[in-house]
Formats: sequence, C-alpha cells, structure tokens
Amino acid sequence: MHTVTEKNSVWIANPNATENYTTFSDATFFVSSASHAVGFLANNSITTGDDVASGFSFYGHMAVVVSSSGGWQSGFYAKATDVDGLWSLGWNFTHVDGAISITLNASPPNQAGRTLG
Repeated sequence: MHTVTEKNSVWIANPNATENYTTFSDATFFVSSASHAVGFLANNSITTGDDVASGFSFYGHMAVVVSSSGGWQSGFYAKATDVDGLWSLGWNFTHVDGAISITLNASPPNQAGRTLG
C-alpha cells in the first residue's frame, strides 16, 4: 500500500513503510495532455510543457485538475490492455479511441466489486 498526500495542490506518494515494495519517496502525481500518460514522477524529475503536476483537487469526492484560469477538468479514462481484465489509466479522454471516460474518486463506489467491461 502507498499513501498519497496533497501539498499545495500537488499529490505526493510515498510507500507504506511496513510493505516490501521497491522504495521511492515523494513521487509526484502527473497527467500529460500530449502523451495521455498518468503516473508518478521521481524526485526532481522534470515535466514537459504538456505535463501537469500541480493543480489537483477534489470537487466533492471527484478528482479534478484546476487550470490556471480557474476552470476544472476531469479527463481521466480507462482503456483495455492486451492482458485480459487489465486496464490502463490515461488523461485527456477526448482524443483516445476505444477509451471509456471515468472519474477518480476519493471514496469507494456504491456498488463495490463492479468491474469495467
């Protein structure tokens, strides 16, 4: 298990010290409008002009990105991979074929156990 904390609208992840995972610290969550990537950047990693690593917030329980002009965006999507039952998470839904628009929530869904597909 990993923990994610928010500091100045930047989401930072750290591993749970009781688990035996590859160690990392202070990895920064990011989304990319160009590559559609969603992930965590290692300490001191540099993002491109198309990467967003700050401005994350919640509208109720839904994760959003707050733009510099104050607009809220939630463009997360899921897309099936070549592995049965495994989906990839991406950003900028409007430009991806075969993707399903999803929301990232800070709370579990009402129908626990429901899967995509």
